[in-house]
Amino acid sequence: MVAVEFELEGLEFVRATDEVGLLRVSGRWFAPANRVLDEIVISVARGPETSAHRALPDPDGVAPIASPAGGEWHGAFTMSAELAEDPRAEFFLRAGADAHMELPRPGEWRGVAEPAEAAPAPPPEERVEHAEAPSGPNPELELLHAQLHEARTELEVERRRRESLAEELRAHKAVEDDLRKAIAMQEAELASAAQQASQKALAAERRQLASQSGPNGHGAGGRSRPADEEFLTRLERARRAGEAVA
Repeated sequence: MVAVEFELEGLEFVRATDEVGLLRVSGRWFAPANRVLDEIVISVARGPETSAHRALPDPDGVAPIASPAGGEWHGAFTMSAELAEDPRAEFFLRAGADAHMELPRPGEWRGVAEPAEAAPAPPPEERVEHAEAPSGPNPELELLHAQLHEARTELEVERRRRESLAEELRAHKAVEDDLRKAIAMQEAELASAAQQASQKALAAERRQLASQSGPNGHGAGGRSRPADEEFLTRLERARRAGEAVA
């Protein structure tokens, strides 16, 4: 199994409300070869209780990757302020079965900032401008981005569902058109068979009248049958086809 390591570069808890906030984690994932990571989860153990917190969806849908050069990653996890600031809480970062490391508590991590202290101090007016600059992404805005991503996903699912329903309606309409054509063909066949049978019956009746003989001019035979067996067969077949279509 390929070993995966994580190098922590940033860790802070930012309140969104009085009760809930975002635990923002940043760093690099290292692995001997490029590898797409599983879902990243932070587990928080507090006494006998352990809770799992999944990272908010990436707005661009990009999956985290571990690489030999270190794949950059930024994640945000929703949790209660009471849990994030509890001194008894222990934090663990997980990315699948083979990526598991302990994290410091948000209030205890300070990062590595010593090299930045050697830089020359800016003029006083510049320090004032930096102090007025925004301190970073708004956690409420990040939550809105995550909710927008979920809404877009639901809209895409609904769009595909409607396309499927439209395709099903088109298929039903095609079947209905085929049934109507079949009924029209059966009706035409039935009319043709009736006409042919009528013509045959009329011809047979004329032949019978012509062949009548006897001293009193009475014919030996009775009236011809109304339709021959072929007509009855075709008529029964058309009737059954009509019942099947209905």
